[in-house]
Amino acid sequence: MGIITFGIPPNRNLMEICGEKYKNAVLELNRLWCYDIAPRNAESFLISQGIKLLKVDKPNIKILISFADTREGHLGYIYQASNWYFTGYSIPGGGNILINGEEHHPKSLYNKYGTSDINKLKEILNTENILYRPRSKKCRYVYFIGNKKENRELRRLCKYPIYDKYPKELPIDPEYKSKQKIGENQQIRKANLVNER
Repeated sequence: MGIITFGIPPNRNLMEICGEKYKNAVLELNRLWCYDIAPRNAESFLISQGIKLLKVDKPNIKILISFADTREGHLGYIYQASNWYFTGYSIPGGGNILINGEEHHPKSLYNKYGTSDINKLKEILNTENILYRPRSKKCRYVYFIGNKKENRELRRLCKYPIYDKYPKELPIDPEYKSKQKIGENQQIRKANLVNER
């Protein structure tokens, strides 16, 4: 049918979404995948079963967080259908480097070529087709899995606003900017790529 994975969130801000007291009670739903031939509602079934297992195997976990990538055309409909709280959009920071249309993380380029500087990479790879791609906004969702009393407290402590309505349209946001920083204040060219949906 599919797979679901949970992991420790990648940054401290997410760990402290409900304050210091609950920083060790947070996991991120970081992967959810189903076969195309999976039955209808397979994703929400996987989420509910994953949460049931977490409650048994990791009873200290009280908060789940996940993201939907707007660049990929996702608004998190599966989280909406599963009654997660929409808490706004993540603030994009950093980004990746496109080389001849293929996306690479700056760290992997540094490990391979000893630099992630775009001008140096152009020399090393003998191509002008290297661009910086800023990260996209992501819809942020939160789900509380404690008891009723804990969930009320967690909702009150959540440092992000909890919205009454879910997003139904992709945010209007320029995907590429003419000048972005990477490394030490490099200036780069505007990427003329089409956002595919």
